[in-house]
Amino acid sequence: MRTVIARLFNLERHEATAVIAGFGMFLLLFAGFFMLRPVRETMGVAGGVDNLPWMFTATFVGVLVAMPVFGWVAARVARRRILYWTFGYVVATLLLFAAGMTILP
Repeated sequence: MRTVIARLFNLERHEATAVIAGFGMFLLLFAGFFMLRPVRETMGVAGGVDNLPWMFTATFVGVLVAMPVFGWVAARVARRRILYWTFGYVVATLLLFAAGMTILP
């Protein structure tokens, strides 16, 4: 017998693991975002309030460039490989920022 949640989301038995994993990844993504947000804002204020518009502009331009590149890659590469590349990139970036903040506090 299907549960209420399975009926609500039209979930098949073989899809449950993928849905739970996806929900977990989504939860971890937002948990990481909310953990890094105060650090980002503190670094922005420490860099000078006058520099904040440039930091936001640089972030916007970076995303504006990265999204079409990611879309191009996603259209040509298997999703399983993209997942590992994306996680690897995020982990490498976080490690580089941690090293940079350790070396130059």
